[in-house]
Amino acid sequence: MRVALVHEFLVQYGGAERVLEALAEIWPDAPIYTLYYDRKRFGDRLAHRTIIESSLSGRWAPPPARHQWFLASYAHEIEKFDFSGFDLVISDSSAFAKGILVNRPTRHISYIHTPTRYLWDETDQQTMLHRAPRLLRPFVKAQLAKLKVWDFEAAQRPDRLIANSKEVAGRITKYYHRNADAIIYPPVITDHYQPITKHEKYWVLLGRLEAYKAPELAVRAATELNLPLKVIGTGRLEQYLKSIAGPTVEFLGWQSDEQVAQILARSQGLIFPPKEDAGLTPLESMAAGRPVLAYGAGGALETIQSGGTGEFFSEPTVASLVSALSKFDPNQYNSQEIRTQAERFDIRSFQDKIRQIVKSTLA
Repeated sequence: MRVALVHEFLVQYGGAERVLEALAEIWPDAPIYTLYYDRKRFGDRLAHRTIIESSLSGRWAPPPARHQWFLASYAHEIEKFDFSGFDLVISDSSAFAKGILVNRPTRHISYIHTPTRYLWDETDQQTMLHRAPRLLRPFVKAQLAKLKVWDFEAAQRPDRLIANSKEVAGRITKYYHRNADAIIYPPVITDHYQPITKHEKYWVLLGRLEAYKAPELAVRAATELNLPLKVIGTGRLEQYLKSIAGPTVEFLGWQSDEQVAQILARSQGLIFPPKEDAGLTPLESMAAGRPVLAYGAGGALETIQSGGTGEFFSEPTVASLVSALSKFDPNQYNSQEIRTQAERFDIRSFQDKIRQIVKSTLA
């Protein structure tokens, strides 16, 4: 069986890219199609794979938006990929990948990380508009309106849609007027993590330092409480966060998977402030046996068990997080029970479920 994989952008490494790696492990010979591949920023994780890029990939674009300058062209570019001769194409998509065109007998399954945020969520759309130069905003707004029509049509193309959480399944129904054919949570490689018995006094904030990840909540809360916090990750807010952080907040920048696993295992727990579609990061903390204090919304509600593997704070505010941190007692949680919850989302379970839906689709 000839299989192809489609992933929108290979420009950074995060939860979506971990899903791609899990899919690529099932089909080690499958080529990976992508709109834009930045080898320097992405690293050598896929250096051994066949990467087929769009005609826009590699073109220089001015910072800070970089590849986003080509937004108006990506819908057309994704439709130009030729999948003749493939039996199955699997896309993992948060924007364009689901819009590929395939002809029978080729089948297409799309794993949806989220319906395109900046098209369907007003807040995200306004954020994108404000990032554009003022003179270009009317043009960008018009392009987003056109893309919204295209995005709806593109979501009707796959034979099967897989949602990465119940949260996303609900958005698929709301925005695309389709029901997800399955819900398969993103995978965590639990073998990479090992709970330990002795823990240090610090908390962890792990993820991209971008506005949509709400890292400012954790930094301000830790500063107010004089609480040790290790911040792992980089992003556009890094310098700003350093400017508001107190002496107990330590910025570690990028860390390897092995280093992250060790830092999590020794910690009091993970602070998870964003509203995420599914949220892989809490599962990584749980695989290391450490509880999670998360904002009580989105996919976190589906993977974290209040009182068993963590707790929630009710409002996306510093005051709400400070209140929850003040009451949080990491010692009341059992590391092995937390680990057991994470094992439900192990990569082997993810891959087995993907194989099952592929089998039923081809049948």
